[in-house]
Amino acid sequence: MKKVSSELLLKKKPDGKSSNFRDWEIFLPNSLQLKHDLLAVFIKTKGATEIMLDIEVKNPFTAKTKPQLGYLHAAIFKPFYKYYKEAGLDYSEEQIRMQLKYHPEINFVDELYDPFDGNSQRIAKSVADASKFEVMQFIDRLIRFAASVGLVIEEPDVYRLRNGIKKEDWEKWSD
Repeated sequence: MKKVSSELLLKKKPDGKSSNFRDWEIFLPNSLQLKHDLLAVFIKTKGATEIMLDIEVKNPFTAKTKPQLGYLHAAIFKPFYKYYKEAGLDYSEEQIRMQLKYHPEINFVDELYDPFDGNSQRIAKSVADASKFEVMQFIDRLIRFAASVGLVIEEPDVYRLRNGIKKEDWEKWSD
């Protein structure tokens, strides 16, 4: 049997607020070409009455960068640690990070669904396991949340200059 391949994208809807399957859509970026190729195979296959699709799932993982992680831990988390301490809250840095991940405005969690009992559970994502894009979204949400509680977060370029990181090194790490 002849093989036909095409890219299939799974994208979160722009208004999707959770990891619920209804918040995701499937796209065929080159659907006309795929339809053409499938029909060509179907027509040429004597006695064919159906076409079977074999879908291979790959994770388009892009690793987070050193500047992202440095900026996240030094420029974003540290002001939150100070904020909690000044508010008289006695939480460890890990507890603060977990509270931030679960906060509704940040929502750095995966929702795990159990098909057997129908229950779902929210689990905090690990920055270590997150992609570059996920970490970028996490940073953006943390910055917006910080602004809403009156925290000022250092801009990435200010952070880079303050730490003596050359622009070309920053850009090289950011690729």
